[in-house]
Amino acid sequence: MVNDGELKLTEEVLESAKQKVLLLKSELAFEFVQTIKLGNEFNEAYWVQLIKQMLVKKDYLGAAKLMIAAKVTKEFDCFDIVAGLIQMGKKDVAKLLINATSGEQQKTLVNKVVIYNANDSHY
Repeated sequence: MVNDGELKLTEEVLESAKQKVLLLKSELAFEFVQTIKLGNEFNEAYWVQLIKQMLVKKDYLGAAKLMIAAKVTKEFDCFDIVAGLIQMGKKDVAKLLINATSGEQQKTLVNKVVIYNANDSHY
């Protein structure tokens, strides 16, 4: 309805929606926005900013899940996030994040993770 032009969101309502999305689990936030067709209002810059806030709080799991869902890995150096996930025992999410990257970013990330694992005793 929003995208059809039948329903117009005021800036106040949109700002309220953005605040409410912050209360959702990261993996649900992106899906919620897509389901109710607010993708234009919640653009890539919004997700990048939200992920940056999560990383400040060292919420590596939430940040990784949102990065995967929103497909915004290129904006970040994913190594610290992958290392944090490995330390948390979330190797499955770390692998998903690595797989969500591509090209040179993925190659560099894999090389860093291999070196990290060789120098660390997490395994």
